[in-house]
Amino acid sequence: MSIEKALKPLKKQQLINMLAAVYGIYGDIDDIIERHLAVDGMSDNMGSSADLQQVVLWQIDELKTSHEYIDWKSVHDFSCRLQSLLIDIDTLVREQNPVSALALTEAFLETCESIMNRCDDSSGDIGEVYREAIDQWLDTAAQIRAEQTDTKIDWVAKVRFYFDNNDYGCFDNIIRHGALLLSDDELTQLAWRFENNIKKALLQARSDKSERFNYNPSAAHASIGLRSVAEALEDLAMFEKATLLQSPQPNELQMQSLIEFALYTENYERAQHWLDQPSWSAERGLHKKLTTQLLLEQGKIAEVKENFRKDFATTPSLVNLLCYWEMADKKERKALRQTVLNIAPNNEDIGNAIEMLLLVNEEKLAATTLVTRAAEIATFHYSHVRDWLSVFKQHKDKLAAIVCYRTLLSDILDRGRSTAYHHAADYFNALLTLDKTQKAYQPLISGQAYITELQAKHWRKRSFWAAADYSNKSE
Repeated sequence: MSIEKALKPLKKQQLINMLAAVYGIYGDIDDIIERHLAVDGMSDNMGSSADLQQVVLWQIDELKTSHEYIDWKSVHDFSCRLQSLLIDIDTLVREQNPVSALALTEAFLETCESIMNRCDDSSGDIGEVYREAIDQWLDTAAQIRAEQTDTKIDWVAKVRFYFDNNDYGCFDNIIRHGALLLSDDELTQLAWRFENNIKKALLQARSDKSERFNYNPSAAHASIGLRSVAEALEDLAMFEKATLLQSPQPNELQMQSLIEFALYTENYERAQHWLDQPSWSAERGLHKKLTTQLLLEQGKIAEVKENFRKDFATTPSLVNLLCYWEMADKKERKALRQTVLNIAPNNEDIGNAIEMLLLVNEEKLAATTLVTRAAEIATFHYSHVRDWLSVFKQHKDKLAAIVCYRTLLSDILDRGRSTAYHHAADYFNALLTLDKTQKAYQPLISGQAYITELQAKHWRKRSFWAAADYSNKSE
């Protein structure tokens, strides 16, 4: 039986149900459905908009009522399906009827809890689609409000609804981006409401001794709201109030957010005020980072460079070298290179030594240092060693490359990472290739001696030796 014969007996509602179940799963099928809706339906201008809306609504209902679990492997494809549906609402439906597009976007947002309850969104892909949906809702609502001034819709109440029903944090931007829809006066009224809610919640907690030192969810929720309004209005004083009402003496992380918002609003005086607080002793690194950020925002490049120079002179570490090196001129880099040549080979941290030498383009000395102190890199993370290997291969430093290959190979075998044995086999065969041209190994043991050690220590790992196509026992 042909597909046409199978479809002819179906009623219109059955066809709608079938299309709704298929729509949004594959992009090429969506294109075919949309092309027929746009051409066949709109050609005679008979119900095309209603038909399209019905298809979209059925798809949304299917998303909301389904009990299918979405594991981490399926999340990306599923998020693409959601995004495709959201785009259809914003383009196809909104072009025909913005009010219907807003209603469908709201229906789409209603699926958030159902879907987030049954998915592993550790990648954040699905949450990102709902954040896009919130921005789309604001944009569509702003269009309707501008075009239909007589509409009796309480937009503030709608915004508050999504803010209050945000268990998964997907609607966080509803107030932050609220200036797109709401006036400054309406946002200010929201701020007053949130401020009063904070004060009430704190007053109630103080009167209830059992709750005095517990987490206060009502105050925290209102504080987030007040801070979001401050972000929408770019009002630093309001942003500070949102923190200080709950925490009159803010901790380092709270002060970090205050400083970053002060920098965003270019209020450098207040940023400096929070940097001058006496409670930074436990977070010196963060304090230095924020101070540098402030100086750069103010255009005080010379002061930043001088601070980096002093830091490296006091503590000649890789981190401090990297900061200074990026800002140093040609003359300063020449002096820095000589300093690194003097201190790096004897640096207690072999990783710091190698990285510093590579940073100042002293690959030969880095290779020599690595070979001389090869035993010290056994515990290094393989990603660092692979990066070094790439450099030493490029500069044809064979002994240094051999050290890297041996370290990577031993790391896999010592930890018994059987899933990585194919990588270990590649490293082993690379060592065999190098051994054909490398005559002198001092101060390392020879290639054959290293293989003999591997055979004695790891002869039971037969799957590795099979992958390497080499005997696991010495002849």
